[in-house]
Amino acid sequence: NQVDVGGSFPGDTLGSYVSKAPRPQLGELWVVGLTSTLSPRLTNDLRMSYLWNWWQWSTQQDPPQLPGLGGALEIAPAGTAGSAESTGALIPYNVNNQNTRQRVWDGQDKMLRDDLTWVKGNHLFQFGGQVQKNFNYHNRSDNGSTINNQVVYQIASQNISFNACGVSGTATCIPAAVATAGLSSTYTNLASSVFGLVGLSQVIYSRKGSSLAIQPIGTQAEESSTIKYYSGYFADTWRLKPSLTVNLGLSYMYETPPVEKNGAQVELVDASGALVHTDKFLAARKAAALAGQAYAPVLGFETTGNLHINYPYTPFKGGISPRVALAWSPNYRSGLLGKLVGEGKTVLRGGFGRSFGRINGVNQVLVPLLGPGLLQPVTCGFTLSNGTCGTSNTLGNVFRIGPDGLVAPLQSPSATLPQPFFPGVGGQAVAGDSTVLDPDYKPEKVDTWDFTIQRQISRKLSFEAGYMGKRSRNIFEEINLDAVPYMMTLGGQTFANAYAKVWTALCFPGNGGRCSQFDILGRAAAIAAVPNQPFFEAALGGTGSSFCGATSCTQALLNNTSVINSTGSTNLFGQTRVSDLWAFLNGRSSWALGKTMLSSQATAINTTTSLGYSNYHAAFLTLKMSDWHGLTSISNFTWSKALGTGQIGQYNSSNQWLDIWNPRASYGPQIFDLKYIFTSGWSYRPPFFKGEHGWKGKLLDGWSVSPFLTAQSGFPIGIGYSESACSACQGFGEMGNTASSGSAFESALPISPFTAGHSAHTAVPGSVIAINGVNVSVGTNNSSQLNIFSDPASVLANFRRCVLGIDTSCGSVGNLRGLNRWNVDATIAKDIKFTERVGATFTVQFTNVFNHNQPSDPGSLTLTTPANFGRITSSVFAARQMEIGARIHF
Repeated sequence: NQVDVGGSFPGDTLGSYVSKAPRPQLGELWVVGLTSTLSPRLTNDLRMSYLWNWWQWSTQQDPPQLPGLGGALEIAPAGTAGSAESTGALIPYNVNNQNTRQRVWDGQDKMLRDDLTWVKGNHLFQFGGQVQKNFNYHNRSDNGSTINNQVVYQIASQNISFNACGVSGTATCIPAAVATAGLSSTYTNLASSVFGLVGLSQVIYSRKGSSLAIQPIGTQAEESSTIKYYSGYFADTWRLKPSLTVNLGLSYMYETPPVEKNGAQVELVDASGALVHTDKFLAARKAAALAGQAYAPVLGFETTGNLHINYPYTPFKGGISPRVALAWSPNYRSGLLGKLVGEGKTVLRGGFGRSFGRINGVNQVLVPLLGPGLLQPVTCGFTLSNGTCGTSNTLGNVFRIGPDGLVAPLQSPSATLPQPFFPGVGGQAVAGDSTVLDPDYKPEKVDTWDFTIQRQISRKLSFEAGYMGKRSRNIFEEINLDAVPYMMTLGGQTFANAYAKVWTALCFPGNGGRCSQFDILGRAAAIAAVPNQPFFEAALGGTGSSFCGATSCTQALLNNTSVINSTGSTNLFGQTRVSDLWAFLNGRSSWALGKTMLSSQATAINTTTSLGYSNYHAAFLTLKMSDWHGLTSISNFTWSKALGTGQIGQYNSSNQWLDIWNPRASYGPQIFDLKYIFTSGWSYRPPFFKGEHGWKGKLLDGWSVSPFLTAQSGFPIGIGYSESACSACQGFGEMGNTASSGSAFESALPISPFTAGHSAHTAVPGSVIAINGVNVSVGTNNSSQLNIFSDPASVLANFRRCVLGIDTSCGSVGNLRGLNRWNVDATIAKDIKFTERVGATFTVQFTNVFNHNQPSDPGSLTLTTPANFGRITSSVFAARQMEIGARIHF
């Protein structure tokens, strides 16, 4: 939401919060149906429908706050991870793209469906098909991450070096006391705000036509696509015996990729103009790295119209879905089986089915706009005071709003774009985050199987027990092609192994996310104790090279203040800044591998793939009661496990795998993984006054009380940490360029087995604990003194960062469990009959009927802000609410 508190827009008042982001939605659904009885045994159902779905994201965009400014100022709140993309900025109205971007969607879906049902002997045949044609129009102002078609200057520390102070020009600019207190990011962001340091300038241009002609700033990109869908099916429900029924089915679906009327869909190509396939690109990058060679070819972007292809990805034609199911009701009148199974009182069911998902409109229509071309993000990640864009900056030469002018440096785009377009090459501007569809993208495939036993205990009581499983493949996953090739091998050692050995020497055991030996020994002694690593020696040219000089390359690397400064506020090993370290290595004059990164072309090159997978298994038990002395109920207990490579909806962007070469590194609990779920619904209608007449019957009969209980175990949660300019973004080098907006699921790991439990604890004021001789306040910023841990300090000290080369996984979406929770809702109802045909029902519905305070999971669970560690500041459920209703029926 965009909110104006500065009275900046017409009709708004200073000091009053006014929303400036209406979200209108319009829709219509028209259906025409014809059901025909063609014969006593054959019926036909024909349906035609038209669905119109229109919505708009409307805002005031990002106008500059003051006259003369070249762009809107987006000031980072203190305490963030260096980026200004936040609604908490100290400005009259927020200008962060996620809340100020503009979009329109106009979808028109036309569908024709025909279903036939034919009874033939013991068979019930069902067959039919569907044809659907969807037209989708979309326009947008942004690239899905942090950039839109308005010029914005992020006043944030971003990639500004704070290691160029003092007489030598190599000392840290952060006071030692600030660094020791763990407040470096707060300090750098406050400094950026006070001095007006431009950490990033950015804008997106839109282009049109086959020549991709530049459009004025503020012009939105457009897409008009048509998608066709065809399906057919046949099913046979065959009653072999009175006690045995078999169901067989087969269906087929085919969905065309979107066809844009002007060929305005952006594809990723290589230097020869051939499409880039994600799996082949990753395989080539890995093979080259293992051989000690760089593989970072020049990549380009070209529209489907200029490529003369119809589709942005290959049509999937394998949508065959078989189905088989069986239901058997055995009959045993006597003996042990008669007691266990009974006569017609037990049903055994089992089956298997395959289905395919539909590809969301986000990936079919929105994503093809996100590669450079139709939208061209232009950024300057290192603004300089001389009005140019550089490759690095410091406090001494970074552009400052005011002292250096009101218009920060930002590259100018060309009038047209060549096809293919190679950003960052031949004087072309470097692109921002860029996303394209993988040519091998396909719909999700889900295999489902189940087995259940249903037993009638009595006329009014039954239970059912069963198992179900799901195996999902071809799941949506975004891949950053610029991830660090950690398997790069030189001198007989991989980069990952060299990194792990340096981290171990410097930082082991890493309590509380700190660099242990650095804290204990101090910078000089800790670095001196690190053994030379063959990879760094070979990669940086060895002793005598221009970078290493007379020392070993390992020592030269570690003694560089851009790698580890005097206070440790910059420590590329201790802060697990793998991508930043790799970028630093690539920038050294004696670097032996040449170009290994794609960030010289774009802050990120992401491909939308279908490489993810997941598995789900569940056992359940259901108990049903029907009108037993006025009581009806159904209760269900489910014990399940949901595992996968990351539960990400198709509408998401910028979420990456931890390790793009090893999906198993991201395989773990899904966000919705709940081990235990219990639900129980009851309805009691007192039978005592049933049938009573007169005033007594009207007053006492017709009452019912219906409570509903839900209880469940906790959701997966994890302990996070900052990696300087970003969080959960570079522990394994998953985001090659930390100026991009991407992240992965990355959690801290326990040093010894975690046994602290997951209950809400009261009267926990927090404490100060000495970690490596440094006093750290843990959980002390907590006025409610409610914490998920009884001793948050000992828990924090028992966790460390996830380290490349040592760990193979970082806990997926979370390696801990949140709080168990329960709730009861209820309804009280009274039926009144006025006449035989007229009556009324009065209801009182309660949510959280017991007004139960269910604490939520902690809002802050990160090693980087220990003072807030584990604190609970909110509740899952709102306080008790009541709704009174009445319904008259006649």
